[in-house]
Amino acid sequence: MDLRTFLEKVRSAGELHDIRKEVDPVRELGAVLNACEKAGKAALFHKVKNSEIPVVGSLLSTPSRIAIALGCSEAETRARMAMATEKPVKFEVVTNAPCQEVVIDEPDLAKLPIPTHSPLDAGAFITAGVVIARDPETGTVEIVRYTSVEDVGRAVNPLIIHGQTHGGIVAGVGQALMECIVYDADGQLQTASFMDYAMPRADQFPFFTTDISEVPSASHPLGMRGAGEGGTTPSLATVANALCDALDIDHIELPATPERVWCKIKARG
Repeated sequence: MDLRTFLEKVRSAGELHDIRKEVDPVRELGAVLNACEKAGKAALFHKVKNSEIPVVGSLLSTPSRIAIALGCSEAETRARMAMATEKPVKFEVVTNAPCQEVVIDEPDLAKLPIPTHSPLDAGAFITAGVVIARDPETGTVEIVRYTSVEDVGRAVNPLIIHGQTHGGIVAGVGQALMECIVYDADGQLQTASFMDYAMPRADQFPFFTTDISEVPSASHPLGMRGAGEGGTTPSLATVANALCDALDIDHIELPATPERVWCKIKARG
């Protein structure tokens, strides 16, 4: 079923709200979409400011619309969702799990632990390490060195994988150290443009060391695994853990802005 057919079916079921008035994507779209969700309807914005194409939201937020997309009854959809959420999960404490925080006084990032896993799992596996420097006078944090190793199964295009990893690292570290949505006391967005929203830049990073571990996935006919977010996924926790180790604390709120780092330093005397 293509998107046009799906939209028509949702509209015929009375679950699509057509919004033909032009809306501002920053000031209006979110509020209108929330109102449509509360009314139990999806939203089709025919005119969005600075956009050449329509925008649709909340299409699959209800079992009834999911049923339309899958071509089955709503009752069957609800039953399958219930089975998925009610399936008992046995929790077990594992002391030798492959994903553990490792603190090394004199790190050799070339010897990062390679993740161990089941070859039946089609997901990517990533391990990462970072060396940071922080200025006790200003709270500024500098990324001195960052190394990442990712198991992507069979690497079809290693160059693209390395590029994806580099971009992902920057995206994750940016979120960990600077990116933040700020509102004033009246609810007015203060970071609505890149003049005010802190974005990571190339001059804030060193050259990354990235490597690929190829363990073919047994659940994919070509042995491949996903590699799109390999740099992003571990980078926030990696930076946060490095900061906590450097400051000798248990927790720091992200983004770890210079102000927050400086306050943690001063609080410890």
